[in-house]
Amino acid sequence: MKALVLTVLALLLLGAPLSYYSYNTVIHRPLPLAEPVVTEIPRGASLNRIAHILEQEGVLPSKLPFVLYNRLQRNTLKSGEYLFPAEISLAGVSAILMQGIPYQRSFTVTEGTTYRDILMSVDQNPMLDATLFHQLVMDAVEASALFSTPEGLLFPETYAYSRHSAETQLVQRMSHTTLQLLERYQRPGWSKMDVLILASIIEKEAGNRDEMPLISSVFHNRLERRMRLQADPTVIYGLGDDDALEDRLRRRHLEQDTPYNTYTRHGLPPTPICSPSEAAIASAANPAQTNYLYFVAAPGESGHVFSTALAEHNRHVQRYWDFIRSQRANQP
Repeated sequence: MKALVLTVLALLLLGAPLSYYSYNTVIHRPLPLAEPVVTEIPRGASLNRIAHILEQEGVLPSKLPFVLYNRLQRNTLKSGEYLFPAEISLAGVSAILMQGIPYQRSFTVTEGTTYRDILMSVDQNPMLDATLFHQLVMDAVEASALFSTPEGLLFPETYAYSRHSAETQLVQRMSHTTLQLLERYQRPGWSKMDVLILASIIEKEAGNRDEMPLISSVFHNRLERRMRLQADPTVIYGLGDDDALEDRLRRRHLEQDTPYNTYTRHGLPPTPICSPSEAAIASAANPAQTNYLYFVAAPGESGHVFSTALAEHNRHVQRYWDFIRSQRANQP
């Protein structure tokens, strides 16, 4: 390493063509960095301070060549959190700091996730502040003429974000995407919130995206006939969004009245019950044209069986429960 430092010093003092060639070899030679390193450069850090941090983090084997190179080039280095890949060169390290492009982390919201679960994921992420995130979401709700609660506001997707102002970046992008989609997918005679509420139910009911327009048609047909939606996910949400209820929903649960129980109440529930996908929102606004009024899970498949008459539906329900019983009987 002393040889490298002396070489750089000598090259800075000498102007010979051979020295210039050696100089370029030194600054573009891969550094002995075996694995990528993420490093934070604080705001206002001097060149010497930056070089010291990079040396301490193992990005640079020695800070002196880095300092000499950047002084010679009169480079302006920016603060932020950066990713330095393995075997990067000294010039490459400097280029990353000059460009100021921060390291991008990712945060994923799964389709059909409730706000409670989103907030839990934020709380489990060491890079995010759940209290700040929640406050920003509530500020967005208060500023919105559409939302009264956070449910359904945050669009499910994978988001890239940088460390600084991460919560602000995420909340702004997630809420903005939802509002954009509600502008894009509208239905005459329906409010944007009604579309989002129905989309959230479709998201929870659908076994796959292809059947979403069909499920939407069932709900639209039932609403037009003043029939109750009778959607199990709304009951579960009204009882505290207990995922364990999904496999053991009983008649007593269906009869327990809450504002979200679409077995005991007509119309849509008061708010969305999750964050729906774009496919679900599009399906809520543009249902398939059918006469279906019922659907039940298809035995052994991810989708559903649809019916126009109650007697037909009851036969499908019986087949479904026969299948479930046979599966349980065959379990060891």
